Parts: sequence; structure tokens; C-alpha cells
Amino acid sequence: MDNDQETGDRSVQNQQMTEAQSRSLKKKLRLRDLVLAQILFILSPTWIGAAALQGSQHHMFYWLLTMPLFFLPLVLVVTYLMRQVPLEGGLYQWAKFGFNDKVGFMVAWNLWLYVILYLAQLGLIASAYCKSIFKNADWWASAWFPPVTACVIILLLVVCSTFGFGLGNWIHNTGSIITMIAFAAVIAVPIVAWMGGTLSSYHPFEMSVPDGLSKENINIFTRMAAGGLAGLEYVAIFAGECSNARPERDLRRSVFISAPVLVVLYILGTSSVLAFGLNRETLELAAPIPQVLALGLEPYGTAAFYLGSTISLCLLWTFLAYGNLALSANSRLFMVAGWDHLLPGWFAKKHEKYKTPVNSILLAGAVSILLALAFTLLNALLNQESWGAVYQILSSIGGVFFSLAYLVLFAIPIVGLKNQGARPSLWLKLAAATGFVVTLLYIVFQIYPIIDDVKNLSAYAVQISLTTILANFVGLLILYFGEKRRRRAVVA
Repeated sequence: MDNDQETGDRSVQNQQMTEAQSRSLKKKLRLRDLVLAQILFILSPTWIGAAALQGSQHHMFYWLLTMPLFFLPLVLVVTYLMRQVPLEGGLYQWAKFGFNDKVGFMVAWNLWLYVILYLAQLGLIASAYCKSIFKNADWWASAWFPPVTACVIILLLVVCSTFGFGLGNWIHNTGSIITMIAFAAVIAVPIVAWMGGTLSSYHPFEMSVPDGLSKENINIFTRMAAGGLAGLEYVAIFAGECSNARPERDLRRSVFISAPVLVVLYILGTSSVLAFGLNRETLELAAPIPQVLALGLEPYGTAAFYLGSTISLCLLWTFLAYGNLALSANSRLFMVAGWDHLLPGWFAKKHEKYKTPVNSILLAGAVSILLALAFTLLNALLNQESWGAVYQILSSIGGVFFSLAYLVLFAIPIVGLKNQGARPSLWLKLAAATGFVVTLLYIVFQIYPIIDDVKNLSAYAVQISLTTILANFVGLLILYFGEKRRRRAVVA
């Protein structure tokens, strides 16, 4: 009983300290900014490519299946936790108050790893888009293009993130709007082609129930759910930077406004990919939208083709905007860990003018650049995997990092928050359990690739498993020394 009381007292003290630190942050995020950030975090062209691998008749069934089994549970759990713990740091804080500081730190560590892996992939994503846009050029296919592009992009993102949401809101909101415009264009292209007679038939809402479930179907389904629809909790990391005095209100509203938009765009976007016969052999998984626009607009002449290319080129901005938003969130996780003294105070140091955690931003940028260069060197030494395989390996490893944090997210209403006096309903616990199972399946299936570029499946599985284990071991070491540092500070 005394231990519970001590834990509760410490939680109250931590909450008061976080609230005090948050008062010094710039309050730049309005409801509009949060809604657009939600859409930017979740809506990605990659996932309509992955969903298209289910086939023209089954993708609708699987998208609809993600709603009760993952998306609705995620909405319920996230909105509940936003109300319980509306603090800067989001999921880090929820895990900390739901369980303890150790679990909170490891959640933050895995989310941090996910973001730096994403940033390191930006060169590969740019290469895939240039492949679809600049068909008659070959400079994008050179070995130097992905790493050099990644380094330039990451340096720009570090600078932009340092300026905070004064500049960031413009970047993120523009990226979100461009994403929706690009999806709208992709959705419109097969309709125009069908009405113009260049497409023989188009049935966007065609659906049939598959005869049975295969390992491949479940693999792609879990990616559609835990990959394509994950991210609603991410804007809660910025709770201390919301303009509303009660940030949980705007955070919850942003979830309910953005959710139906995301579902509709994903379903119709996947139908458009399938309308032009793209399949496992021909689909560019990292860049399906430029492919659809090029195929659909090609019969209408040069002007239409250049219109599609312009939209595709603008879509690259959305990946930069997402990278900037993710880097900003990433730096806040380590800033809050610095407030808790689990990391040195260096990580919590804020820019004098913009009040952003400049040191945490610089560290994430530097590590991402090193990873981008290391992946290029490793690919050259192995000389056996295509860039498509490298992209999938990095995406799978990043997906595991992200999903480990999600296991904790769904576990909080089931077995956490006991010291906070919260009593989640039975329905919320059942929803959380469903989301937990889907997330666990997603992690298991990350060792199975969904494209055929990977030559050695055993090596692929070992790379993902070993990297995840070693990275989390490093996180545990950092946590161990952080707790020792904090104990010494308390004694002093």
C-alpha cells in the first residue's frame, strides 16, 4: 500500500513538473493545425500500394475489416488517454503514468528509433518518385543519389524544426493539403479515363469476401491496419504547445474530424491503383501515386502527363513535411525524458527564441545522416539487395519499433493506470485487446517481405529480429545509466 502511495505521489509531482516546463513552450497549435497534422501523420501513398496487393475484389473487404479490429480501438484508446493525461510527450507520458518511468522511456526510445530510420529512408523515397517522374533520365538510379539526397533533406529538416511551429505549421499544413489533393487526383484519374473510354471498366466499390485467409493476406492486412492507420496518438506529443488551455479538447476533436477523411481516401485510392492493373511485379511500392497518374494521364497528351508529373513532384513535399513533423515530435520525446532526468539535461535545452529542444533535434538529424550513409555502404558491400529490398527492410524494422510502442499503448487501459485511480470500461478494455492482437500480428509478420526483391528470406528475418533486439538493448543500457544519474542527483 505504501508503495502505491509513493508511486502516486511521484506521478503527481512529475505531472506538476511537466506542466511547469510546458508553460515556457510556444503555444502555436490550433485545432486546424492539429487536424491537418493528423492527416499528414497517417495518410501515406505507401499504404494504398500495399493494400492493392490484396487484389481488386478483396481490398475493400480488408480495409473495412481494419475499422472494427484496429482503427476504432485506436480511436477509443487514444481519446481516452488524451483525457486522462493531456501532457507534453503524449504516449511517453501515457506509458509513464500507466506503468512506470522505465516503460515510458522504452516507448520513447522505440518511437525515436522509428523516426530516425524514416529520415534515413528519405533518399530512397525520393529515388522511387524520380523513377516514376523522370523516365528518360538515369541520374536518380546512381548509387550516390539516395544518400546525398537524404543528407541534404535531413539538414534542411533540422533547420526547419529548430524554428518551431511558427514555420512548421506552414510546412505541415501545406504538406497535408498537398497529400489530400494528390489522393483526390488519383481518385479522379480512373473516373476520367473510364468516362473518356481509355479505361474499359471501373468498379471502385467492388467487394467480395475471400474464400480463406492465407499468410500473405494476413501479412498485408496487418500492414494496412497497424501500418496505414497508425499515428492518431502522435500529435498528443505536442499537448503542451496547443493554444487551447485544455489541449485534450482540441486533440480529441482532431481525431474525430480526421478519421473519416482518412478512411475514404485510403479505400478509393487503393481502387485507383488497381484500376490500371498494377500488381506485385509492376507496382512501385514506395511511389504508387506517380505510377497511377502517369498511366491514367498518358493517353491525354503531353500537357496532361506534365500535370500528373507536377502533382507527383509536389507530393515529394509531403514526405519532407512528414519528416519535419516527425523530427519535431521526436525531439520532444527526448526533451521530456530530459525533464525527468532519465537523459542528461543537455537534451532538454531549448532555443532561446523559438523554445525548441535544439540539441535533441541536432542529435536526431546527425544519427539519421549517419544511418543513411551506413545503409549505402552496407548495400554496396553486400551487392545483393536492390534498393527496393533495402527500403522494405528499413520500413519493416521501423514498423517493429513503432509497433512495440503500440503494444504498450493498447496495454495501458487493460492493465495500466492502476495508480492513477482510472477505471476503464469493459468495452474499452475489449477494444484495446483487439488492437493489441492486431499489432502483435503486425510485428510477427514483419519478418515476411511483401515484395519479391528480397533474395535471402532467412537473412531478411535475421536482420530485422537482430536489429530490433540490439537496438532495444542499447535503450535499456541508456535507461540503466539514466536511473543511476537520477538517483545520484536525488542523493545530492
